[in-house]
Amino acid sequence: MNKKKQEGVGLLEVILTVFVISFGFLGFSMLQLKSIRGTNGAYVGSVAVTKANEMADRIRINAKSAINGDYIFTDDGSTLEHKVCSSVVCTPAELASYDLHVWSVSLRNELPSGSSQIAKDSVTGDLVINVFWDGQRQGVIGRGCDPNEPDDMTCFRVSVRL
Repeated sequence: MNKKKQEGVGLLEVILTVFVISFGFLGFSMLQLKSIRGTNGAYVGSVAVTKANEMADRIRINAKSAINGDYIFTDDGSTLEHKVCSSVVCTPAELASYDLHVWSVSLRNELPSGSSQIAKDSVTGDLVINVFWDGQRQGVIGRGCDPNEPDDMTCFRVSVRL
């Protein structure tokens, strides 16, 4: 019997090597995808915080109107009637309406399913600013802000003492 010494790499070894390397690339791709999603989630959260603090500053600047309740607001997606206060002189109430319009439009444009609500706390009298967005981009609409409730949007709250 004539035995030959094997030289080179067998086809089975090449296939196994390609298989193992492809699983490595797949794992790396999944890691990159999770990283990108996490980065986007952090960015959207920082936009929400910035927008809530922006409205808090607008309320503090126009405190007279805030005390009168002109900033009490629930965003239902409709367009608010407002005077363009960036080019003409406005009353405090008109400025509040303009602030709410500009702010709610920017939330809708910059956050996924972005919306908001400003309400007066019945105990403290503070104005509570709520910013809502669909953090998982699943089409949720709940405003309970419960992270364990799959139908609730992600939210950020800030209070403004008047």
